[in-house]
Amino acid sequence: MSRLQGKVALVTGGTRGIGYAIAQRFADEGAAVAVLALHEDSVAHAVDDIASHGGSAIAIAGDVSDENTMRMAAQRTVAAFGRLGIMVKTRQQSQSVRFSTRPPTPGTDSSLSTWPVGKAAATRRHLRRSRR
Repeated sequence: MSRLQGKVALVTGGTRGIGYAIAQRFADEGAAVAVLALHEDSVAHAVDDIASHGGSAIAIAGDVSDENTMRMAAQRTVAAFGRLGIMVKTRQQSQSVRFSTRPPTPGTDSSLSTWPVGKAAATRRHLRRSRR
């Protein structure tokens, strides 16, 4: 039995680099995978590649820094696979980042907004749903 059999993962930035490697490995290990990235064509290509290796995946195109996109991604993942148990955020921007001990104010620094807005929003919604 595969280590992730029966698990469901949402991977942002899952169309290339480390995000793609994670999405592919999760699928290889038996997880159903929702791949989220900005460009519809690259998401479709990643999902087709996962499927060609025997994995189960859905494509979701959208901007992970947008709270509504993250809500929609979590909802589509649950609709497709019945649950959502793993979320991996790999999407990064290639801009320089200012480091601080305080989290950024949402919307003021796009290079940091993907985690505090997108990932946190999806996590909150997922946890609320899981408690029901």
